[in-house]
Amino acid sequence: MASERRRTKGSGTVWQADSGNWVARATIAGRRRSATCGTKREAEAALRKMLVDADRGLLVREDKLTVGEYLEVWSRDIAPVRLRVETLKSYQLIIRVHLLPVLANIKLSQLNRAHLRSLYASLGSKGLKPSTVHRVHAVLSSALGDALKDELIVRDVCRGMDLPSAPKPEMQCLDASQCKALIAASKGTFYEALWTLLLYGGMRIGELLALRWSDLDLNRGTIRITRNLTRSKSFGEPKTSRGRRTITLPSPALDALRVHKARQAEQRLAAVDWTDLDLMFCTGVEGHSKTSTTAPGSPLTQRCVQDSFKRLLVRAGLPRVRLHDLRHSAISLMLSSGVPITTASQRAGHSRVSTTLDIYAHSMPSADREAANALAALLG
Repeated sequence: MASERRRTKGSGTVWQADSGNWVARATIAGRRRSATCGTKREAEAALRKMLVDADRGLLVREDKLTVGEYLEVWSRDIAPVRLRVETLKSYQLIIRVHLLPVLANIKLSQLNRAHLRSLYASLGSKGLKPSTVHRVHAVLSSALGDALKDELIVRDVCRGMDLPSAPKPEMQCLDASQCKALIAASKGTFYEALWTLLLYGGMRIGELLALRWSDLDLNRGTIRITRNLTRSKSFGEPKTSRGRRTITLPSPALDALRVHKARQAEQRLAAVDWTDLDLMFCTGVEGHSKTSTTAPGSPLTQRCVQDSFKRLLVRAGLPRVRLHDLRHSAISLMLSSGVPITTASQRAGHSRVSTTLDIYAHSMPSADREAANALAALLG
């Protein structure tokens, strides 16, 4: 005989059936739902999941749930748990602009590859790049992956979907002499230390703009990277799990930071008002408009830094490259000079060494020659 059921009003029921299995049951929106499990703990977990999904609105009309309704719930309740704020905003924009106009009224359970092919074809016909199609697909795939885990669908139609080829943007790295010319051209400028640290540290620009003086240890010659400044000027976690790191700086970078700190102290004394965020790189008195609502000492915008970088390239007589290419240049120079890839990967803050290898394999041209020479020495 089945064991006595444990009931709590409005919270469902868990009991052990004659077969020995455990059953979780709840009545939601007038419909009885149940799950059969091997253990009591599994049944209790299944019941909790039913109730959580009901709160999210996923079980009220599961048979009629549309893609639009699910994406709304997913972007509001599920995605924020694991996505960074800036990433979440970009996902929500893609959902609103590209996914909902085409897929909103389709039942989630009836979504198929034909719908996706039609969606991607329509994006291409609007002149959108293959890379944009890939981003749209990535967002939908992430959402459907969660729907599959929650058993709202029986298969993820995004898996194995053929997409238009999207070649990666080619990096344009500066060589050592060009990097030296860049630093020389920045001497005495407002951003001199920023360019120096960017090249010697190989950081992401968001990481650099989030640095505080308290992150710098001049005695040890190290700097801690613990956060990131987003394009919306908010501070958040670094891009990857290994983004929180401590790296050693060479003496030229430390010297530039000492000079920069002294200049910034003069700026603070000259300022009528200063936003004290302990930022290493921030807005200053130079060129600051009296009508501006942003006080000196505030975070710099990436747009402002990018504009300054373009002017610096012209002054140095260098080819036009992206600001992010300075990071690529630093990492490429490290690898081409024989720095172990594990060390370069750690300094870069990549989540995996394989990421560094995928991006910068071209920076190690001597590796194949060294392998050939080693075999020749052994077998010749």
